[in-house]
Amino acid sequence: MLQKLELESFRSHKKSELRFDTGTNVLIGISGSGKSSVLDAICFALYGNTPKIQSRKLKVSDLIMDKPTKEDEAKLKLTFQADGKDYEVTRVLSREKPTYAELRENSTLKATGTTQVTEAVERILKTNFDLFSKIIYSEQNQMDYFLTVPKGDRMSKIDELLKLERFEKARHIAVSFAGKLKFKAKNLQEASEKFNEEELSKDKAALQADLAGLETRTKELSAKKTDLDKTLEILTKLLQDMEAKKREIEKLRAQKQENDGAIRVIESELKELPEGDLEKERERFENARQEFNEKSQKEEARKKEVAGIESELREKRSQLEKKSAAEEFLKGFDSREYELLEAKLKELEIGHVREEHLEKELSTSIRSLNSAGQKCPTCDTPLSDEKRIILLKEKRDALMKTQERLSNLVKEIIAAQKEAQAEKENTRKAEEKRAIVNDIGNVAEKIDTLQKQLNKLEAAKIDLDAIRKTFEEKRQLKELLERKTAKLVNLCKYREALQKVEGQLSGIEFNEEVFEKLKVELEEKRRARFGVEKDLQYSQEIQREKSKALVRLLESIDFLLRNRSEIEQLKYSTETLDKFSEVLSEVQGKLREEFVLTLNEVMNEVWSELYPYEDYSAIRFKIEDNDYTLQLCDLKSNWVNVEGISSGGERAIASFVMRVALSIILAPNLKLLILDEPTHNLDAETIENLTEILRTKMTDLIDQIFIVTHDERLAQAATAYTYELRRESKKKEPTEIHRIETFLSS
Repeated sequence: MLQKLELESFRSHKKSELRFDTGTNVLIGISGSGKSSVLDAICFALYGNTPKIQSRKLKVSDLIMDKPTKEDEAKLKLTFQADGKDYEVTRVLSREKPTYAELRENSTLKATGTTQVTEAVERILKTNFDLFSKIIYSEQNQMDYFLTVPKGDRMSKIDELLKLERFEKARHIAVSFAGKLKFKAKNLQEASEKFNEEELSKDKAALQADLAGLETRTKELSAKKTDLDKTLEILTKLLQDMEAKKREIEKLRAQKQENDGAIRVIESELKELPEGDLEKERERFENARQEFNEKSQKEEARKKEVAGIESELREKRSQLEKKSAAEEFLKGFDSREYELLEAKLKELEIGHVREEHLEKELSTSIRSLNSAGQKCPTCDTPLSDEKRIILLKEKRDALMKTQERLSNLVKEIIAAQKEAQAEKENTRKAEEKRAIVNDIGNVAEKIDTLQKQLNKLEAAKIDLDAIRKTFEEKRQLKELLERKTAKLVNLCKYREALQKVEGQLSGIEFNEEVFEKLKVELEEKRRARFGVEKDLQYSQEIQREKSKALVRLLESIDFLLRNRSEIEQLKYSTETLDKFSEVLSEVQGKLREEFVLTLNEVMNEVWSELYPYEDYSAIRFKIEDNDYTLQLCDLKSNWVNVEGISSGGERAIASFVMRVALSIILAPNLKLLILDEPTHNLDAETIENLTEILRTKMTDLIDQIFIVTHDERLAQAATAYTYELRRESKKKEPTEIHRIETFLSS
């Protein structure tokens, strides 16, 4: 039983709370007041879905309040009882985030997450969304939903609710699979018919015989090839040995020829070399070399001494030149010149100071005269303007002459300073020249002594050219004799080598005729082996091709045998699937019959309680032309299809009875019925009858009923809570809920 529903920012509900009880709960309000939103809230709270969302007429975000203010979230909380336990399901919808959901059992959290909460609710209520939305919840003006379903579609719709479509799907799959198996068996049969088993057996025997002959031929050729390989190996080894001997003989002959030529050349060269005793010539050469070395050392020492004296002479002569230049400079130097220049410079500087002082005095006098009044600034005597002018002229003339003398004195001082500086430099040079003269002393005597020593050394010069010539002659003679000795040694070596080669040649056994015959025989054997190898390759190739053909033939035979077995298996499987399809159809039909039987029993019980007239005595659900038909039994015991009855009252009651019966059978754990605008197309009498039925006769059949209507007459059907929902949609205001007291007549 549903107990309480809380809505926050859901559709037109800003913040609403509704309580429910057993019996009939009625929600009254004009169109757009938010009545159907309450039913959508109940459905979404339980299953996280609504029929309009399921059919994609709405999105989840459309359930969140958009006006008068646009909200980011909506919240639903539904409290209900089941099997003696209290449950509270909460769902929070968001425009930006996934929906949050939680389920509590007796205040204990049992599940979170949209899918987990929905699955838990389905287990508790034993009713899923499809059953709830098709049977329990009658959408607006859809109470006669099953009568409006076109003929031919009713059975499939009911089968979906009963889960019987699974049998139909399974049967369809079985039939489809059986068809595929039959098609495969047909293809296999057609493929098998392409082969002739008798011809395949003959071909197999022929190929096996050919392969046996080829195997024998291959073995013979392989043996022949092996024999030829061995013979070729022996002949090749013999030929290689003889070729090695031949190469050795040719090599030795070349060496013999080379030695003969070398001996002839050496003998010819020996004739041109001089005769003599090598040891004596070596002794003479050593004596000459020793004499040459001693003389060379003495001459080298003499040359070094000469070089030293010549270097010293150059130095002394340079000193002599410096001394002469210094003496010449000192002859023209007067040391008193510098002293005279110094005195002159001092005198000029004193005159310059005196003139500067005079210049200052004159400048001061001129300034005093310029600023003086009628008295002389010097003697304090009366001073007229004429006298001032005369005095100023005299002073200015004197000042100009003084300044001219100062300028001339400055020039003379500068010239005197330059002359004094130059004379000072000459004085310094004179001191340096005197030092040079004093340091060098009497260098002429030293030069004479050194020249005499040099002349003596020049006289002692040794004639090395004659000694070198004698030494070279001795060296050349020694080298010629050494060359001659070396050639004699080489001559002996070549003669020994020639003798050795001749001995080796005489020791090698080689027959040119046998060698040529062996080459011919080897070539013949190679050609024979090549022919055998070609025959063997051809035989092996034919054998491989025959083997492949035999494999293909055996595969064809195996394919034929496997096809037969598979065709039998497919035939058995097809027959089994056909039987299975028949069983599924029978089970599906049997379940439909049992459902119809149960539904008719419940509908007639309800009909007898709810139908207020005597025009129709019974109601039934009938399987006809592979579809369902709802019929009523008239007073003549004739069964009439409900959709053919013109009276809206009978149609409405029949549809209502069918819904009640379906909810009792398919949702026995819920015992709930929700009707949205059930009075559509009903006349006043029918509405009055329906109101009476809902108020007085439904308590024993359904625990809780919800009526949503704009028709205030249905308020009389309430046995539990009654609410009036108000909303001024033009002002975009939220829904307001007002509870109306329910008054039950006795």
